[in-house]
Amino acid sequence: MAEEFHAPPVKQKPMEVLHEWECRRISAAVLRTPTLNNTAFLLRLETSIRLGEVCALRWSDVDFTSGLLHIRRTAYRINYGGRTELVTQTPKTDNSLQTIPLTAKMLSILRSFRAGENDYLFTGSDKPMEPRTLQYRFQKFLKELGISSRNFHILRHSFATRCIDCGMDIKSLSEILGHANVQVTLQMYVHPSMDSKRSALEAASVLSGILVGTE
Repeated sequence: MAEEFHAPPVKQKPMEVLHEWECRRISAAVLRTPTLNNTAFLLRLETSIRLGEVCALRWSDVDFTSGLLHIRRTAYRINYGGRTELVTQTPKTDNSLQTIPLTAKMLSILRSFRAGENDYLFTGSDKPMEPRTLQYRFQKFLKELGISSRNFHILRHSFATRCIDCGMDIKSLSEILGHANVQVTLQMYVHPSMDSKRSALEAASVLSGILVGTE
């Protein structure tokens, strides 16, 4: 009888995130000289919204009174018999229709570029930003800052990891990321570091606060 074959488990590559100094360098560059392009990068680093969602944002999606960002559509290219066309569409799942709080600083930066309600944020016109163009500009921006080339998706990973490190509850983070459920968030992002394990064990240790030589 032939032996049953079991494929070896696929080892997942560690998720790459920006270093703290890289996040600070990006933030400082935007605060020093804000442009529509680098503001798009910072917005993603501050909210984790997806590439297509960034490109499809209109000014009507930003509620400056309540300090909220509404995710209502995404931009992407579709193939029509050999040619492609940039389109916008409502996200396919309710989880992707999000409302995300914005920080006061992020609102202030956005307010300086505010245009017509129906204009797209990062083109200033009635046409959405081309995702490939935004990715190309991100690479150029990193090079100017002396940061090694990274995929645009690293901004989303870095946001999620930073939120976990700061103690955000998983339910809130899962909703901000637009995940179907918290299990997706746990599987993708909750990987405690050795330092966090050490800190947790120190806090839980029965030896904490006991001096050597005392009862």
